[in-house]
Amino acid sequence: MKKMFNLVLGFFLGIPTMLFGAPSGSPLSKITQQAEKQIENASGDIAGVVNVVSASLGFIWLVIMLLMYFFAPEQLKQNMKIFVGAGILLGVVYGISAAY
Repeated sequence: MKKMFNLVLGFFLGIPTMLFGAPSGSPLSKITQQAEKQIENASGDIAGVVNVVSASLGFIWLVIMLLMYFFAPEQLKQNMKIFVGAGILLGVVYGISAAY
């Protein structure tokens, strides 16, 4: 029984070197490095999508504002605070997503 226990214990203690090779560092550090790399890649992709969407919305917003100014300049003057606030918000979102 003791030989079987030692054999199983030795097998489980030797698994990390068999699975990961472990030339340097522990297997856990390799897993954390790979996880961090995947998280960085995913967050970069999400930031790219947010950047494209905010740029598209900003362009559409500019076109709508110009059309509104062309057809109804009074309405644009009445709602100027909302338009400026939305423009600033889109600019901030674009800037943050472009910086990442």
